Amino acid sequence: QDLLENHGHSGIVVAHETLHVSLSKYFSLQVAQIDSFVKRLSELVIQERPTHLHVDTDGKIMINEEGTRSFWCWTVYTNATLLRLVAHIDSVLASYNQPVYYKPPHFHISVASFPGSIGSFEAEDDHARESEDTFVQ
Repeated sequence: QDLLENHGHSGIVVAHETLHVSLSKYFSLQVAQIDSFVKRLSELVIQERPTHLHVDTDGKIMINEEGTRSFWCWTVYTNATLLRLVAHIDSVLASYNQPVYYKPPHFHISVASFPGSIGSFEAEDDHARESEDTFVQ
């Protein structure tokens, strides 16, 4: 919160209570599509076995594509299971004309978010950005 205010940004930092690994971009379906989407996706994902995740909790800043929200994220290192899951999800999303995941994938866990794009002040202070080991996507 202090970092935002020191750079003239206002807004509430929202800590995310439930953490998850992002495996798709934001998308929306019509109500009539939801059941068939879930069924098709479930049939593919059920084949996957549990996997271990390696997470870097140093954190980085990511900004949504619209530039309206910034996220404090932990990096999740890519493994074969995550890549297969994204391939399954992408195939179903594409059949519904929805956006597929990032190429290359950026697996992450969003820990907190705040309004706006903090990239505007990240660029002002390269030394601080390097010392905090963050990057703006």
